[in-house]
Amino acid sequence: VGALANAEILFREALDKAPRNAILHYDLGLVLEAAGRTREARGAYEAALSLDPAFAPARSAYALRLLAEGDQEGALEQWSIAEREGALGPASLQARGAVLASRGRIDEAIEDYRGAVRGDPGRARARAELALLYHRRGLRERALEEIDRAVSFDPRACPPRVALARINAAEGRADVAERVY
Repeated sequence: VGALANAEILFREALDKAPRNAILHYDLGLVLEAAGRTREARGAYEAALSLDPAFAPARSAYALRLLAEGDQEGALEQWSIAEREGALGPASLQARGAVLASRGRIDEAIEDYRGAVRGDPGRARARAELALLYHRRGLRERALEEIDRAVSFDPRACPPRVALARINAAEGRADVAERVY
């Protein structure tokens, strides 16, 4: 916990003893990702998947890595494969929701964001993004309810307030938006 270098040493030692353990490769990838060593993290995820192609957490982490590298198509494909093995986690759902929203697939994006906040109710940014999607769909009240939920989980969070300001600006209430900002 909080000691990435030590965690890396422990995972590498464990992999020396069990090199065909997909979970260890995946866990090493998470440590490398947290340390900012993204190329090595990607290699660790790929190693995990070569050992166990059905290992959904590794596939989801690999999808997030691909997305961070700018490969939206690859990420979407990996999430699709991972979803066949089990539910995606909140981070993957939120990231995929953002990709889908950017492509105009609003209803699918809303479903992903709903899943993300169900899995992690305190995700203020996900709730704010969900509120903006609701607003785009003409569901103003639901958008405002989602903003209220986000603020109730994290009263100091900025994303819900920015979403509220954007909603007010989009509705022609620039003075209210300015006060919110």
